[in-house]
Amino acid sequence: MSNSNQGYTVFRTMKVFFKEFQKSFHKMSMNDHLTAPQAMVIGNLIHKGPMKVSDLSKAVMLSNSTVSGIIDRLEKQSIVMRNRSTEDRRVVLIDITPEFRETAHQKFRAQEEHFAEIFKQASPEEAEKILTGFKTFNKVMRRHRNQTQGLEE
Repeated sequence: MSNSNQGYTVFRTMKVFFKEFQKSFHKMSMNDHLTAPQAMVIGNLIHKGPMKVSDLSKAVMLSNSTVSGIIDRLEKQSIVMRNRSTEDRRVVLIDITPEFRETAHQKFRAQEEHFAEIFKQASPEEAEKILTGFKTFNKVMRRHRNQTQGLEE
């Protein structure tokens, strides 16, 4: 199979994977009414602390405008808040509200456990192939990005 055919097969396989991933995630998030991108934003804020929209956009790999819209919706639900930086008043930091932070760790722990349960269905060999595959694919994607941007690996 040629590289271009393999690329297409990988693309189609990933599309199916993400669809299944979203279905499983949606099941876990039904009570919270959160979308997968909203959960990614929340997860990054929980793990990394307050962030600028631009940094958050890079972390979740979505555009600034998309993340701003997500933040607007999460702010209306009292999940996140915007705060001006004390060091530089021009900088606005996004953070989790104290009310949501109390329950967030429990919710995300349950989601992590859910995916750990799914992963338990894999044999040790399958688990190793999955992890190796993701790591390899990330390496290839970084190489391509660096090459197209004229950067060294």
